[in-house]
Amino acid sequence: MFTISVLAEINSNPEPRFVDASRAFGDVQVLATVPSPPGFPEGIAVRGNEVYVALAAPFGSGISILRHDGTEETQLHNAAGSPIFPYDSPANIAFNKNGAALLSNHAFATGIPSNFTVLDVFVDDKKSPLVKPDLP
Repeated sequence: MFTISVLAEINSNPEPRFVDASRAFGDVQVLATVPSPPGFPEGIAVRGNEVYVALAAPFGSGISILRHDGTEETQLHNAAGSPIFPYDSPANIAFNKNGAALLSNHAFATGIPSNFTVLDVFVDDKKSPLVKPDLP
């Protein structure tokens, strides 16, 4: 089993906020446990009330979409009979304004060059605008 830990609460407000202001900086809590197989959570992105988790397991890759309470809403994965395409060890997730998740496919287990791609996966997620960090 693998775990995903976050320090932010996910709610309808697009700005993440700390769950408990009395928690010590660096305190880690488990949001969800990703079953193995497929397991191997490689990257996460938060959008609205959901956490998107890139699953980079060889022959079990895809995306797990978690609800705000850490339970799995759905999982996107390769079709039966196609164990390594289109998802071949996705790593990082970003979103565009058109409702799609963008995933980098790094194909670490298969090493198939044609699978080194950026996938555009329509997830109809237009819940909240992307949060831009306020950097100096």
